[in-house]
Amino acid sequence: EFAAESIVEARERLTIVERAIGEVPRRCLEAFVLHVLKGLTFDEVGREMGISDRMAKKHVARALEYLQTCLDSANETRSAR
Repeated sequence: EFAAESIVEARERLTIVERAIGEVPRRCLEAFVLHVLKGLTFDEVGREMGISDRMAKKHVARALEYLQTCLDSANETRSAR
C-alpha cells in the first residue's frame, strides 16, 4: 500500500508533466509521442515527420530536457518548503 504522501507527490508530478507537455513546441511533442509513446525509432520518426533522424533525436531530446527541467524545478520548490 502506498503512503498518502507518495500518492500526493505522484499526482503533483503528473500535473507538472501534463502542464509541461502542453508547453513543449509542437514538433518536439510530435517527435516525443512518436518515439517515446509509440515506440518508433528515430529513423521512423524522421520519415513520419519528413525530417532527418538526427533532427528527430534533437526534437525528442528537447522535449525530454524541458520535461526534466520542469520536474527538477518542482522538486527544488518542494525541497525549499
